[in-house]
Formats: sequence, C-alpha cells, structure tokens
Amino acid sequence: MEYWGKMENVTEEAAAVQVKIYSSFPSSKRMEIAASFFNFGVLGTRDWIKKQNPSFSELEVTLEFVRMSYEAGEMEDWQWIHFQSIMAKKIQADALVD
Repeated sequence: MEYWGKMENVTEEAAAVQVKIYSSFPSSKRMEIAASFFNFGVLGTRDWIKKQNPSFSELEVTLEFVRMSYEAGEMEDWQWIHFQSIMAKKIQADALVD
C-alpha cells in the first residue's frame, strides 16, 4: 500500500478496495488497464509539451518528451546522446520540407 499512501484525495480504505478489485481482474485485464494509464500519461505529457512550446513540430515534441525521461533518470547517457543525434537530423530534414 506504499504507493497508494502517496496519493492525494484517496483514503487508505478506498485504496484498499481499489487494490482488491484490481487484483481480482485477470492478468490480461490488468495489463489492458496499465497500458491505458500509460498511454493516458504519455498523451497528457505530449499535450503539455505542445502547450508550453506551441511552435514545436511533432518531432520536437518527441525529442522533448524523451529529454524529460532522460532527465528523470529513465535512460543512460549514451542512449540519450544517440537518440538526440538521430532526432536532430530528422528535425533538420523536416524543417527543410516545410
């Protein structure tokens, strides 16, 4: 229950009921729910990036999203450097098309 203890606006009792219900679902349903929440978070973050940077192309939004993941410690330096170099070329090529 450590995770639920950090949630706002959710009592421990309500969290316990939610966990009990969620735990009763088949693993395929739990995976479906997890994927849905993941996608919700990704799309919400991308929308936030777009609002903060209205001139960004979709490629630049993707680069910023991955940069945020890198800064959160979710990838190694070499992975970020590699991704950044690939995206820089794509963004430059995309700018020439526009």
